[in-house]
Amino acid sequence: MVTGKVMCNNNFAILLAAIATLGILTAFSVLLVQLELESNDDLALLHRASSQSLGEIFSTEYLTEQSSYYRPLVTLISKLVYHTAGTFSPIFRIVQVIFIITLLVQFHILSSRLEIDPIPQAVGILYIFSSQFTFTFLYWWSDLASLISANCFLATILFIHDPPKRVVTSALSLTSISVVSVLSKELGVINVLLFTMFFLLNKRYVVAMMAAAVGASYLWIRTLVCGSFLVKQSFHAASGFLGQAYSIEQLSQKFGEFPYIFYLYNIVAQFMSLATSQPINGQFIFPAPKFILVLTWFSMSTVVLVGYVASLRKLEAIHKYLFLAIAVNIVMSYAYCRSRNLAIAGVAYSILLALATQHLGRVGGSPAFRKCVRIIPVILFAGYLGYASLMVIHLDKMRLDEVASYARPHPKGDLVDQKIYDLFRQKYIKTGSRMGEGLSAE
Repeated sequence: MVTGKVMCNNNFAILLAAIATLGILTAFSVLLVQLELESNDDLALLHRASSQSLGEIFSTEYLTEQSSYYRPLVTLISKLVYHTAGTFSPIFRIVQVIFIITLLVQFHILSSRLEIDPIPQAVGILYIFSSQFTFTFLYWWSDLASLISANCFLATILFIHDPPKRVVTSALSLTSISVVSVLSKELGVINVLLFTMFFLLNKRYVVAMMAAAVGASYLWIRTLVCGSFLVKQSFHAASGFLGQAYSIEQLSQKFGEFPYIFYLYNIVAQFMSLATSQPINGQFIFPAPKFILVLTWFSMSTVVLVGYVASLRKLEAIHKYLFLAIAVNIVMSYAYCRSRNLAIAGVAYSILLALATQHLGRVGGSPAFRKCVRIIPVILFAGYLGYASLMVIHLDKMRLDEVASYARPHPKGDLVDQKIYDLFRQKYIKTGSRMGEGLSAE
């Protein structure tokens, strides 16, 4: 009787968790489809995509000349959607939603194979919708590259966890995943590295050489297009340092010809940010109560994760590959600190957090101790549900702000085609909607 009651309570808790999580995902998707494209970077990407031929997309840098980025797949997708749907933003957002659903389905499949229960799974999913490292690629069209890379990363981990036995299948899988990931964003190198390491450790040297060849080919093409396989400028973007934010010029003046101290700081700062949420983009921000709350919550999650790793007698292969992905992603973001640079590290962290939360439900000890420990997954779920809800509210605010932004001249000059900008702007003037009233007065 007692066992049946406990099972009933567990099933009820799982049902509530599933309903709450699906509610967040549904609300986010509905608001995302209504969100207008960002009036600066998104339209700059559309301008680039609409004005370039197919050959130019694959032979020039991403978004602007001298950007040091090579991301032709995102430009190609933007071109296809733009020529199909024009300035009808919901089509762009539906494409994003499809990639988001693919990401979540892969996360669920991986969690099921790792035997992670529904509530720890929900904690990992809600972390993706709460974290500053992953939230950007969920709503920002220009960061579709990170969303595709995250999908490829989960596909890579699924492959590593349950690899096909046939060499041909392995070769086709690694080639397709690797090519898509490196043509989407520089983070795709992480997936190529994971494939190469996996096949080398399993003594499948022919397939390992194929993975290495994909990586080498990408670096060669990137060097031809961008002039270097690394960032060309010593200071590539504005970034924080300790308690202050600096522009590119200020960083150049502060660190001069020896930027390596700054690079080392960025690596350490990005690691700390992933573990504790501070610093934010390289800058420590503590005074506001909300930042202290976020710092406490995400630090607690890391403590749970560290405790889980410490309890393991030996790291399994899945742990090693996830930690390797995090480490490489952090090192790759050496040039400047941005939360969105850690997209793959954020997804890897969410998997580890789900595993750690799952472990809490299986801790031994006295009945009182087990009872205290097993309430932590519920607390983590409730906390991340709250953060995800705040992010949904933030997305709704962004939806209104982005429409209002079209009342102002775009600040990026020639990067945004005035014709494209005006097409988006005229939609709200012509409709006479409540959101367009401010524009029609212009």
